[in-house]
Amino acid sequence: MLSEKDDKHAQDIRKLTFLLIASGFSGRMIEWILFSAFGIRVSHTSILKKAQGYATKATFIMQEYFHQHGVFVAIDEVFLAGIPVFIAVSPLSLMICNIGIYEKRTEENWTEFLNMMNNLEGTASDRGLAILAALAKRSDHYHQSDVFHCMHTVMKQLLKMEKYCFSLITKEDDLKAKLIKCNKSNKDARAAAAKLRVAKKKCTETIDLYDSLNQAVDMAFQAMSLSNGYVLNEKDDARKIITGS
Repeated sequence: MLSEKDDKHAQDIRKLTFLLIASGFSGRMIEWILFSAFGIRVSHTSILKKAQGYATKATFIMQEYFHQHGVFVAIDEVFLAGIPVFIAVSPLSLMICNIGIYEKRTEENWTEFLNMMNNLEGTASDRGLAILAALAKRSDHYHQSDVFHCMHTVMKQLLKMEKYCFSLITKEDDLKAKLIKCNKSNKDARAAAAKLRVAKKKCTETIDLYDSLNQAVDMAFQAMSLSNGYVLNEKDDARKIITGS
């Protein structure tokens, strides 16, 4: 007779197997995941015997409880053993609204994945060509480029510019020190003063540009930010933020 601990362990394995089958993984893939990640030995044939019943239950659960919440979702693919797993997530609750495994990231596969969610009205994603091609087929669909992908790219460039500003500040300080040294030693300081004026002008202009860009980026992301639980700011709301009216 199984102890309470062994019975709980067996239940946990069944739950995990169900989730992996529900995600659409093959029997051999599930066998590999269970052993590689959790040290659990299960034959893929035993998984296949459960697959049809589990998949039927999983489909019902996804359609009944998850797909209906997929009104506005963030979509992307993650990779497991080189195989793309499509995933749709509600941005605020982080609830997984749909998930599926496909051999390739194609327009047709993304179209099939999106069509599973009957209530889907809008999406956010990166600029993947297959994703955008599938979205272009949808009528009355609201799509927004993924704010976080954009932010990651822009922030990296702003960080480079910030470092450049600091280098100009350091250069200005060094030239200022040289000018002071020239004055103290009663040497001709005209060349040092001219170099300092040029460095100071360039430093001021670059910092002003950096500050302006930083403010513009903050305003742009605020304009694109989520305005409620489902959709990003509409164009009119974004325009009001940008214009201040």
